[in-house]
Amino acid sequence: MNLLSKEWLKAAYYDLLTIQYILNDSFLTHITAFHSEQTIEKCFKALLAHYNIEIPKIHDIRRLHKLIENDIPLDHDKLRVLLKINELYIDARYP
Repeated sequence: MNLLSKEWLKAAYYDLLTIQYILNDSFLTHITAFHSEQTIEKCFKALLAHYNIEIPKIHDIRRLHKLIENDIPLDHDKLRVLLKINELYIDARYP
């Protein structure tokens, strides 16, 4: 694993820690959704870095997944969850 991949995973880990800290606070559900998307996004970007694929500057986890779907295939149910998290991320960022 290269240094850039490790840095992306470290950043994802910090998002996970944030989720653990706020998970039981119903007032912060939208922030939990935001950090959930960020965790997935950063893990996907770590994989892109690992495979030496150019990392696009986007926050769309579905589009990022398409770049690695041969390596990380998702069944229909998992893809549906991915799309929902992608949607919640947008809702969490804007009023």
